[in-house]
Amino acid sequence: DASPPELSTLLAIDVTGSINYGTVNPTATSTTQTVTITNTGNFNSTDAQFSGVNLEFGANTIAVGQQRYSTTTSEAWDSLDYTLSGTATFRKLNITKATATTSPSTQSNYWAIQVPLGTTVGTYNGTTTITAQ
Repeated sequence: DASPPELSTLLAIDVTGSINYGTVNPTATSTTQTVTITNTGNFNSTDAQFSGVNLEFGANTIAVGQQRYSTTTSEAWDSLDYTLSGTATFRKLNITKATATTSPSTQSNYWAIQVPLGTTVGTYNGTTTITAQ
């Protein structure tokens, strides 16, 4: 058979770095945190969907929308491009596939949070989901 082999498309990413805003007092804004997304699949233009949940500390919450992010530049919270929400939101990343295993194709994403006035001080936790598309 002279037919070329078929290669299935694999959409896959690896997200490195956790989003740890550190100590942020009410009415303050965190420093910008960096998360790196690596295209580990074989598709040439990988994009992603972003979503999250409210951050919780016991019965206290910080709304998911207090987190903002950018897929292009590291800036202050009020200048970041997107507000995180509980609904998965498509973002065009265009992370190309790697051409060699020694040089993975990556993209940095930048995150910050602003803590609202009246928020109880504590260690808040939540989950941010980034899914290959």
